[in-house]
Amino acid sequence: MGLQLHRSFPFVDFVCSGEADLSFPRLIQALIQGGDVAEISGVSFRRDGQSRCKTLTPERVRDLDTLPYPNYDDYFEQRMELWPTTTRPAGVLMESSRGCWWGEKHHCIFCGLNGMSMAFRSKTAQRVLDEIVALNERYQPSFIAMVDNILDMHYFRDLLPQLKNLEPDLQLFYETKANLTKDQVRMLRDAHVRTIQPGIESLSTDILRIMRKGTTAIQNIQILKWCKEFCVEAQWNLLYGFPGENPADYKKTVDIISWISHLKPPANIAVIRLDRFSPNFV
Repeated sequence: MGLQLHRSFPFVDFVCSGEADLSFPRLIQALIQGGDVAEISGVSFRRDGQSRCKTLTPERVRDLDTLPYPNYDDYFEQRMELWPTTTRPAGVLMESSRGCWWGEKHHCIFCGLNGMSMAFRSKTAQRVLDEIVALNERYQPSFIAMVDNILDMHYFRDLLPQLKNLEPDLQLFYETKANLTKDQVRMLRDAHVRTIQPGIESLSTDILRIMRKGTTAIQNIQILKWCKEFCVEAQWNLLYGFPGENPADYKKTVDIISWISHLKPPANIAVIRLDRFSPNFV
């Protein structure tokens, strides 16, 4: 898509495709020092009126701990200029991992994320803790939302116990698997993870099997129950329209919904998208 954007819009000089943590600084350095941008993987450039690229696959960061902390100074400065009297809280985004360890084994058929690489990489627990503390001290955000596709399960052992000691007003968001244990949901609550997206997507075991979610309907209901018990908000959706699904499964879903009206309802009910890079798209 980056190469086509470059071809379609002549006023765009360069495009960095995929992860640009390494390619973008190299591009800037080459422009400043008069280097050859044609040697930088992942960078589209124009030569003789044609869009060219050494390769669309850039070099990826292996050690996420080497990345800089995100800087939101401009956002908060402009926010105060535009809404100087606002009392509406603002959150910030943070990244503790990339890729999906579940998708490496069982790619959910509707998921088009990680088109360049599904390989899972995560920051060390100490780096994540230091980054959370730094962002919290610098911006006093109302929440820190992790943009990870999925929570690193090792964090239950080394990160979450340390997060318990942070100030009580901190609120975190994570995407997780739905087949967490009751103790794991409790650990999330104790670690200031106030909201999760557990990837429920259906209340039918047969449809979940079609999706390759690796969970069952009762597990999805179970985590909704535990989230309510421990005051963790569960954000989830009901998806439909999967190839090979049985309409009778949705009749069963209606019955299940009538039995769990005391639990958190879905935020959205929608037909699936044929996202690029998803197995469904192929």
